[in-house]
Amino acid sequence: MAHPEPMQISLSLIHHHDQQRLQAARPAVQALAAALTDAGADCTCSEVTEQASVDARPFTVLDLLLQRIHLIALGIRWRRHCGATWGSQLYFLPFGVTALLGDLLRPTRRAAALRRAFIERAIRHKHEQAWRGCLAMSAQWCLVCEDDIQVRSNATELAGRLASAPWQGALSDLLVLSGSCEPADLELSRMPHHRTAGGWLYRGYVTNGMVCYALHRRLLTGILAQIDRHPRARRLPADWLMNWCLLRLDPNRTAQTYVADPEVVVHGSRDGTFPSLFD
Repeated sequence: MAHPEPMQISLSLIHHHDQQRLQAARPAVQALAAALTDAGADCTCSEVTEQASVDARPFTVLDLLLQRIHLIALGIRWRRHCGATWGSQLYFLPFGVTALLGDLLRPTRRAAALRRAFIERAIRHKHEQAWRGCLAMSAQWCLVCEDDIQVRSNATELAGRLASAPWQGALSDLLVLSGSCEPADLELSRMPHHRTAGGWLYRGYVTNGMVCYALHRRLLTGILAQIDRHPRARRLPADWLMNWCLLRLDPNRTAQTYVADPEVVVHGSRDGTFPSLFD
């Protein structure tokens, strides 16, 4: 009797050579890979670090203006997608416009905003490299971790949390394993959802930053097709670029998203272990 081929997972660690972060992130990735391998997966690990220097390709004021206008409109659309009230949807409009005017008109804030935009572009580029690398190696899943993750559970607990996720791909092709926000802050209570083993299943795509997530190959193919078709969308930060693609791929909320609860790994920037890159 033939044995089924092991599930192939591309596991990418995105970082910028910050040794303090890597002291926690590399062991965390090794622990994730070991748990997945023990579960029978064929896990290939890589690190994505390539980026230009901050001064090599500076973000221009026009880039910033176009990015922010896109973000304001996208923020309203995304909150509507997540079932937010009209008042909550329109929160993005005055907040975004006020922040944009302040960043454009005040020289010190403008310099900080341009630097932040460049950093966001560098991070987005690394996520896209991880996605394309996964497709090149024909993996079924693309598991991506940023460099401020930590594992604080023992090997048995970690294996159990990973095993609870629907890796077979039939139930969900987007797995949110950790996030930038506390789950309660995502304001997802209006989205149809139900409890499942190890987390929640939401009807429609849900994201929580880019800390630790997994994309099935079929979804990843669709995301990259959208980016290739609309290259100007690359002005968006990685998380909002993904949101933009997901809205285009599933406008009627027919897909499902698995959100781990408790989270599989800890987000070190969220709990104060590491300073944010934008501080």
